Parts: sequence; C-alpha cells; structure tokens
Amino acid sequence: MAMEKTGYTAAIQGTTKVNIALDGDGYIAPVGTPAVSQKRISINQVNAENSLVDNTEVLDFFLDLANGRGDSNTNLMQVTWGV
Repeated sequence: MAMEKTGYTAAIQGTTKVNIALDGDGYIAPVGTPAVSQKRISINQVNAENSLVDNTEVLDFFLDLANGRGDSNTNLMQVTWGV
C-alpha cells in the first residue's frame, strides 16, 4: 500500500511509540514482574509504510533484549512527509 498525501512527494520515515512496563525502581520490568508504572518509548526511522504488526515486531525486538514487555494497545505511529 503506497501512502499518498496531496502536495507531498513521499512518506519519508515513521516513528513508532508504545507504553512499556516499569518496575518500582523505574527500570524496564522483566516479563513476570508486576508493573508499578509505565513509560512511552519511541523508535525513530521505521519504514513509513509499516503496519501495526510490523511496528510491534520492531518494538518487541528491542524489548526482548531487555526481557521487557510493551502494551501493543498503546502503539502509535507518526509519519514524516517530504516535499
């Protein structure tokens, strides 16, 4: 699916954001540890045409490195357009 926006030539890049669980010390809560709070993280320069599934895979890759978890129901995507 090619994204189009009148007056712009192309969707250049995207930023995906999601809430992650934090423990009582403010660190990423490992899977199985109760979450005390949450924080929104962003990953810049994802493909502007990514779907929710694509962005969830990107976010999960990084969260898996920290043994953390994200809330896919809070995922947002912003796209930068070029002229």
